[in-house]
Amino acid sequence: FEVLVDGYYSKFTSDVRRRGIRIEGMGGVSAADIRNPTVFQSAIIGGRFQSGSGLTATGVNQDESDEDELYTLGGTIKKSLGTVDLEFDASYSRGESYFFNSGINVDAFDPVSGRRLREIPGALVVDYQLDRLNIPSVSINHDFTSPTRNLFQGFYIVPQRDIDELLAFAGQARFNLDAPFVQSIEVGARYAMRDAERIITSFTSFGIAAPVQVGEFAEEAGFSGRFGGFPNFNAYDIDGVLDRYVGEREPSQTFGFTLDQSFTLSEDVVAGFAQVNFDGDVGGKRFRGNLGIRVVHTDQSSTSSVQREGVPDNPATPEREDRLFVTVGDSFVNVLPSFNGALEIAPQTLIRMAVNRQISRPRFFDLRSAVSITFDGAGVPGGGGGNPFLRPFLANQFDIGIEHYIGRSGLVSLAAFYKDLETFIIDGSTNPFDFRANGYGALLDNAPPPATGAPKQDVGTFSQPINGDGGYVYGVEFGFTQTFDMLPAPFDGLGVILNYAWSDSDLDVTTGTSGTTLSIPLPGLSRHVFNPTVFWEKNGFGARVGGRYRSRYIAPQVGLVSNPTFNAEEFVVDAQLSYEFQPNTRLSGLKLLFQVNNLTDEPNRTYWGFEEQTSTLQYFGRQFYFGASMRF
Repeated sequence: FEVLVDGYYSKFTSDVRRRGIRIEGMGGVSAADIRNPTVFQSAIIGGRFQSGSGLTATGVNQDESDEDELYTLGGTIKKSLGTVDLEFDASYSRGESYFFNSGINVDAFDPVSGRRLREIPGALVVDYQLDRLNIPSVSINHDFTSPTRNLFQGFYIVPQRDIDELLAFAGQARFNLDAPFVQSIEVGARYAMRDAERIITSFTSFGIAAPVQVGEFAEEAGFSGRFGGFPNFNAYDIDGVLDRYVGEREPSQTFGFTLDQSFTLSEDVVAGFAQVNFDGDVGGKRFRGNLGIRVVHTDQSSTSSVQREGVPDNPATPEREDRLFVTVGDSFVNVLPSFNGALEIAPQTLIRMAVNRQISRPRFFDLRSAVSITFDGAGVPGGGGGNPFLRPFLANQFDIGIEHYIGRSGLVSLAAFYKDLETFIIDGSTNPFDFRANGYGALLDNAPPPATGAPKQDVGTFSQPINGDGGYVYGVEFGFTQTFDMLPAPFDGLGVILNYAWSDSDLDVTTGTSGTTLSIPLPGLSRHVFNPTVFWEKNGFGARVGGRYRSRYIAPQVGLVSNPTFNAEEFVVDAQLSYEFQPNTRLSGLKLLFQVNNLTDEPNRTYWGFEEQTSTLQYFGRQFYFGASMRF
């Protein structure tokens, strides 16, 4: 009889402030406001843009801080009754996250007329030229550090609270058999109940009566290094500005959009399995593995609200008469057979094979029914929602490989795989998307206005996870691991780990613009992936340098257009140093760790179909970690 109880608690706070310059509205600028355009494959990749038909410039200051709390509690009971082994598990976890989601907008103004530059034809001029996957050249005829030319008026305070709970029970029995080939039979079941909610609140205003100077709350900032050619800007004390010009600010759900963007989620999963484990000789060779089947029933739903046209709210009651709460969802059953086997064809050499049917569930919050809409500085809407009818990835998978063990310190492996994708998930976006014509007029009207004061538009981009049918993935994988313990000291602690994978894939996706069908690789999957690692471990000391190379791949967020976004190839290097105090010392069990992620500051780069059509260049810098752990 064995009982195991464990628990975990974590509380984490991140202080994140996003500051910089945002130029918006270039997609809607008329031909009369564009000079000397550089065009590649029907796309403008350079030229001079000027205000008069939508171009706007804003100093961005956003508080994207986050507070997270997580705790879990679980227990396992094991009991042996002769030839029968019983096991029962129970667990509960709860996570809560609070996203501050606030900010101020400091717009570019003309100090003489007191008007925003976007309102004055030719007053704002932006020159730029893309340079493939390199830093572009950008020039703007505006001083973003001048207190008289950059005024505050618009702001937003729309915090978000997420709560996620999971309660699960599982039990299984293993019947050990005294048989020459079939070793045991396992049966079991699991029940999981997961519930979540997102609560959106908002302050009751999105701007002050008139634009004001806020230079006293500013500190000049700017770019350096590879971004040194970009304009300087002011970093503002967000809380200081809001304290002075807004005062007390208690978010609530007064605005209808806060209810429409809030939602609850529920998912109940009941699963059962049966499995036969075998181990014996086939043709004089040892053959072991298992054969089983798992049946999974899923019931998922989401509740959110929509506006009831023509029905006013009664402020004297706690209910919201102006909202209709709707629950939608789906239920389905997956039958998942599996076979795994290993044939020992020679001492220390195995052939492994597997045939199974697998599911991979979507991200839980992707099942939400709510739709949210925001506007950029030019008034162009961007909307997104979940999909409560989303089904999991469903694939029939075939694997075969060979492994050869080199003594006790090395391994060489080669494997091939094929996946027949019956159903997959893709994050699709449609542009142009007419929100009003597609039934989202009330959401447009209720959504927070653009902080720049620009009028709301009806046409923009809509994103939503969707299911696709039909596709495949196949490839080969090679692995080599070796510790060179045969070398003389101190080099006997040296080792290498090499992994390489080549794959090909194809999915059929219908575009949201032309309705045509595109054949694209599986989003997020690179054709070439190579992971080399060199390490040294001896007498408690450890050093490790590893690299991760991947060739270009289609971005997981795929626009349902004929020109998808690609992530460029990248090679990321990480390094780690550690020391674990040895047994029979005063600090035995203590391990110290120093780690650097992205040692070479590798950027994340994306482009639209062709490298000349740059989409994003993001440099996240190096991350340094110090840590300690203690084993008792």
